[in-house]
Amino acid sequence: MNKQYYNGEALEPKPATIIIGKEKTPLIEGIDFEIVGYKNNVNKGNATMVIRGIGEYGGTKEVKFSIVSSPVVLHGLLDHQTD
Repeated sequence: MNKQYYNGEALEPKPATIIIGKEKTPLIEGIDFEIVGYKNNVNKGNATMVIRGIGEYGGTKEVKFSIVSSPVVLHGLLDHQTD
């Protein structure tokens, strides 16, 4: 999963794609799996999304993602030179 940027709130990203097996079968949310929860998903650091297989798929899987500081963007700074 892609890194997520800290914003002070619980982050609940959705996986772009979940792929399993040698055949690299893509799973579809709501048909093949469901997201059942998140852990440590507020503060910067490592967080976890928990998914559970449904239909033909069973069991649970923890998918890790990182929460990182937001990039700093500075606007309106002038380069002052002294004579």
